[in-house]
Amino acid sequence: MRKITALFLLAVVISVSGCSGGADVLRRVTEEGSIRVLASENSEPYAYLADDGTWAGDEIDIAKEIADDLGVELVIVPVSKQDLLTALSEEKGDIAIGRIERSDRTDRKYAVSLSYGTGRLFIVTPRSVYFPTLGSLGDVDIGVTEQLSGENSIAVAGAAHSVRYYKDMDLVEHSLVNGTIAAYVCYEEQVSGLMDRQTLQANNISGSKPEEYVVVARKESGTEALVERVSDTITRLLENGELGGFSKL
Repeated sequence: MRKITALFLLAVVISVSGCSGGADVLRRVTEEGSIRVLASENSEPYAYLADDGTWAGDEIDIAKEIADDLGVELVIVPVSKQDLLTALSEEKGDIAIGRIERSDRTDRKYAVSLSYGTGRLFIVTPRSVYFPTLGSLGDVDIGVTEQLSGENSIAVAGAAHSVRYYKDMDLVEHSLVNGTIAAYVCYEEQVSGLMDRQTLQANNISGSKPEEYVVVARKESGTEALVERVSDTITRLLENGELGGFSKL
């Protein structure tokens, strides 16, 4: 596996002046010998800074494989999830990964890879309480995973009486049991971490559309060719069953 370099936010601001400005991105990446990947920071298990100071997570693993297939060094540029596409447009990275949802908007504005997985929303509630749809949350206060993304984030925020964002699972359970929130909306992998708690239950949201995650790049000379190479890597990982951290389409 090739060396990974992490650029922190202050360093990123300094380093971005050398971006391509319209040059052939794939050629520049291969000639310079490195690819700058914008990744969603503090997003365990997808992307996070491990105790040993290295970047780890399911999406970091994908980025490593992309860099290896290109034969270049991987440079991780961490930004907040909500700022991924802004940072990409500002040329702070060559590609971005961070559970970016495929949509008409992303297809229109960016060069988009093959999907590497999906995310489906679930509702966690105290036992004997049941909300089958987003619409059934209209009169209650809910909790939401801070990692919620894309169009579903807008839909969930508009469906409930009020929304609180959570990261700590113990606090989620406490808030559900004491009635601070009536339900908690999260992804399937987060449900598995809550279901060993005897006070809680979960159900998938009827009519909820699964999110489909892609790697994106700016639309400029050479990015389509770069994203094709990214898709080749994703295809290989899918065919070899090496994307176990994500639900398949």
